[in-house]
Amino acid sequence: MRSTVHALVAHQASLQPDAIYAVDCDGGPSLNYGTLAQRCRQVAALLLAQGSVPGDTVSLVMPNGLATLQWLLGAIQGGWCVNPVNLLSQADQMRYVLDHSDCSLVIVSPDWEAPVRALLQDIPRNIGVLVSEPDHHDWLEAEADLPVPLPEAMALLMYTSGTTGQPKGVMLTQANLAANAAAISAEHALRAHDRVLAVLPLYHINAFAVTMLAPLSHGGSLAMPPRFSAARFWEQASQSACTWINVVPTMISYLLEGAAPTPAQTQGLRFCRSASAALPPEHLRAFEQRFGIGIIETMGLTDPTR
Repeated sequence: MRSTVHALVAHQASLQPDAIYAVDCDGGPSLNYGTLAQRCRQVAALLLAQGSVPGDTVSLVMPNGLATLQWLLGAIQGGWCVNPVNLLSQADQMRYVLDHSDCSLVIVSPDWEAPVRALLQDIPRNIGVLVSEPDHHDWLEAEADLPVPLPEAMALLMYTSGTTGQPKGVMLTQANLAANAAAISAEHALRAHDRVLAVLPLYHINAFAVTMLAPLSHGGSLAMPPRFSAARFWEQASQSACTWINVVPTMISYLLEGAAPTPAQTQGLRFCRSASAALPPEHLRAFEQRFGIGIIETMGLTDPTR
């Protein structure tokens, strides 16, 4: 088993450089594995140009998009620790996370630039700000080939929601993330032809591990819309040729309340993965009966304690 995210990206780029890794559901350019590996080196060069070095923490305040995806993977690939910030945080919680994370740089989407700069004024250290659209970026040609991160190198710093106090940071290494990706791929018997509809936000550990990292382990792909839409969900899954879907119980409720998909829109879907909270049994039964798609419910170590 490959022990770093760096190794996962490098392996797929070598094995199948022309295979698709990510598809933009709104019709933008897709991203293959060869380009992903190149983009990771370009991200590294951009971060170095900002004065940030491997081992630093880089925070991201951005919604979903293929550029957001590439910033996250490029930073991890180069040896940075990424801190995706919950966009639903209250201002004081977001300020706390940006301060406590000890980030050297914040990558923000244009709509978040002004609020983030205002929050940074109250933090007594110099933190850079880099602005990028979430769905595209004018990547520079410069690339940086950096030393391969060690398996024990910190790769992800993700904070709890802070509902019972200050948000708490959870630290995961390159090895943790690679092992998680391999476990998800194995437990769902995922293969290179499989594609997941990525509707959960990347600042959520579910989306980060299941829809972004797991395909790197089995060589599959993801289809990313800008956000979850119950009205467009089945159309997006069908048009993007998805073979499985990854949701949370709240989304299942919305889908049950919406219009039923046509048989053609669901025939390619093998299963639905529901996680992050307990799914009411009546919703599980209703979903499987109405849509003809089996649900696999999974729980993380902390989920049963909520």
